[in-house]
Amino acid sequence: MRNRVKTASESKPQPQLFAGLTPIRLGILMLGLCFGIILLRVFALSAFQVPSASMVPTILPGDFVVVNKVPLQWYRLFSSSRDAASSVECALSKGQVVAFWLPRISGNTADADREVFVKRIVATPGDTFFLRQQGCLLGMEARQCSDSTKTVLMPSLERRVPYAGQLIPLSSENISLWRSLIEAEGNSVHLRHNIVYINANAAADYRLRRNYYVVLGDNRADSYDSRYFGYVSEDDMIGLATMVYWSSESDTLGQHSTVRWNRIGHILH
Repeated sequence: MRNRVKTASESKPQPQLFAGLTPIRLGILMLGLCFGIILLRVFALSAFQVPSASMVPTILPGDFVVVNKVPLQWYRLFSSSRDAASSVECALSKGQVVAFWLPRISGNTADADREVFVKRIVATPGDTFFLRQQGCLLGMEARQCSDSTKTVLMPSLERRVPYAGQLIPLSSENISLWRSLIEAEGNSVHLRHNIVYINANAAADYRLRRNYYVVLGDNRADSYDSRYFGYVSEDDMIGLATMVYWSSESDTLGQHSTVRWNRIGHILH
């Protein structure tokens, strides 16, 4: 009897990726994979495009950055109580590049309208700061600088960045400075007969529930930042911008784009 010679393809076992999996097990595997991706997207990593030049030279227009959410999520889950005002505890540090939701200010209250910004932290909860821009003192009361068309919303004198647990004395004289922060924490504020009312109750003081930060763009001359929209709540922080994973540059007409290969994998500092 003639022996049949096996070909090379017949002699080697053929790998089967899903061999032995029933349709039900395969469906469970795919659901688990999708669930894992969702968990990663919600709790660990996000990606955002930076369209403006506000962070040049650290981040260029057209850069896509990876945002690490883990440090903030860890802090929110495992940090100790922040009710006491004896010490200031916060999740982020000065100098870090962060992604955050644009704070809720006048004309920007709907969640659907809020944008994601990427800036650098320059002052953390409890820090003292003093800001000027082109010789114009920036004040928290909404007013116009003579050399700017933007409304500014930062303290007009040297002040501390608000922090969770801080007890703020309230009066008819200073309520305009704190109204936006108190309302952003979910309260209603009214002034009647020189008496401050929070949620319809007379209030001589208010204890803040959140930490706040001051953020600026590295390109100070072309950045919409805390000098105009005020403090950023820790609750509005998304995470740390850590790396550029893709970058492209469009031509002057915006019709063609060129990949910046030297930017891919660039670590942000």
